[in-house]
Amino acid sequence: SSPRPAFTPRPISAMSATWESIKTMEWSGCCCGKMGLRQGTVAVSALVVGMGVLAYLSGEALLAAIYCLLGGLGLYAALARDPTTLKVFIWAVVALVVVKVVLLLYYVVVQHALVSKMAEVRCA
Repeated sequence: SSPRPAFTPRPISAMSATWESIKTMEWSGCCCGKMGLRQGTVAVSALVVGMGVLAYLSGEALLAAIYCLLGGLGLYAALARDPTTLKVFIWAVVALVVVKVVLLLYYVVVQHALVSKMAEVRCA
């Protein structure tokens, strides 16, 4: 028998997915499909607590407290299987990300304004 090719090209019509096939797709073969919602929440909560520990080690006590409280809330929500607390945890994480992005953009704009003002002063 002849050796089977490593890659067998499929026609374009076989590769195009419709919305119905996407909705019914099985995600258990995906790399993220091996973890359930509860394990994912525990993993995210552990990462948030880890960020709190790193913030504490860098001298940011308030930020460390916020991260550790938020991570603890997520761990409680996952381990107690409390859907209300889980929703609070998820929205708190989303709010924290939004606040960090806004602060980052503010810092970039202020830094740009300061640098351009310093450049004007030095050139004058």
